[in-house]
Amino acid sequence: MPVITIREEGKTETGFEATLRFAAEENFVTITEPFTTKEEKELEWYFEEWLECPFSDTTIAQRGSSKY
Repeated sequence: MPVITIREEGKTETGFEATLRFAAEENFVTITEPFTTKEEKELEWYFEEWLECPFSDTTIAQRGSSKY
């Protein structure tokens, strides 16, 4: 079975550089943040708070569900 290895090489302004090794082939990749800070806070709220009490803040939940 092939082994996949991801090694972080260094931080950049938008994410980080990494080396992706699959079997014997090695590739350099750049990984960037997929969300803005605001979107990340909304996702954090959804997964950590709203799922536990889904009848509160339905306006925020509806706004988030239409985006993703």
